[in-house]
Amino acid sequence: MTHSDSPDHGSPWHTAWLYLACYGLWLVYSGLAFWLIFLVRDLFVTLSMVAHLNPWAVRAVDKWTVYVLGAAWLAAVIWMEGALRQSVERRTLWQLAGRLAAALIAIGGVSYGIQQLLQGL
Repeated sequence: MTHSDSPDHGSPWHTAWLYLACYGLWLVYSGLAFWLIFLVRDLFVTLSMVAHLNPWAVRAVDKWTVYVLGAAWLAAVIWMEGALRQSVERRTLWQLAGRLAAALIAIGGVSYGIQQLLQGL
């Protein structure tokens, strides 16, 4: 008997726990993505300073990056909620959760790594 063949796999309690996990993951991933806004913003500000832009341009990069990344965050949060909810119905929650976690960690790692390289210049 496989895990998906187990008697309580389709039970209401099992489904309720999956939805609870779905929305818990959504909150965690939304918070992590919000934190990434500021990490990526710092990267763009550092890049603009390394490019020797004038202070007014650096300030514009700082402000507009927050607006653009904030709009992208809102779109991503709305998309993540729908995708995670649908993955419960498709029984692919954990696969999607892993892919989302990998994407968020990759964005954070690349942003942090580039910023560390630039600060060493």
